[in-house]
Amino acid sequence: MVHKKKHTMRKKEERNSFRLVLSSRATSEINKTWNQLVQQQEQQKQDKKDEEEDDLVEFLRDGGSSNHRTMKWSILECGPSCQFKLHAHPNIELLYCIQGQLHEVRMKGDALSTTRSRTTSNSSSSSLLSNKEWYFSSLFEGQWLVNETGSVHKSFTSTSSGCRVWAMWSGSHADFDKDLSIVNNAVEEMNAKLCTDGCNPSLLLQTFVPESEQHHD
Repeated sequence: MVHKKKHTMRKKEERNSFRLVLSSRATSEINKTWNQLVQQQEQQKQDKKDEEEDDLVEFLRDGGSSNHRTMKWSILECGPSCQFKLHAHPNIELLYCIQGQLHEVRMKGDALSTTRSRTTSNSSSSSLLSNKEWYFSSLFEGQWLVNETGSVHKSFTSTSSGCRVWAMWSGSHADFDKDLSIVNNAVEEMNAKLCTDGCNPSLLLQTFVPESEQHHD
């Protein structure tokens, strides 16, 4: 949560430091959205039948750690045609889009419980992700995204534009040994649509089903 009316953050690792200054209005909106996320997570926790603790509740309770990992704020600069490897999240991750758009192809269904391990060694995509469905979505300027522990996706920027993201994360992902063809094909297809003149990314909704799960007449 942001506590000051103007919050400045420097990314010391880079030679050209970047300073983030948020106006009181922007800070108010971030705090409002944050509180809504907390309330939603607490409600979901109450609605669950099992006793597994929610990621965000754990994060707040433990003072900034998730799945035994210390969290930190970072500024991520992603130029055009930037692609992350297909990965799972070993802990919760919070993203706020400062500028531009960040797109993704995300696995549908329940998160992978196997990624709750304290290690982040590469995982086998063939055994864990077989017959999974995927869907496309976008994170736009001024929006938050919560990646829960065990969620799987491949993030990317289009060839026509990049983004700047404010992220709270542990500094590592659990990358899979290789990308899946269904995911790579989905990224290529959606990137082509994003680069089409007159395209409205907010209207792009698509699901990708493995060949083995498709029903042919």
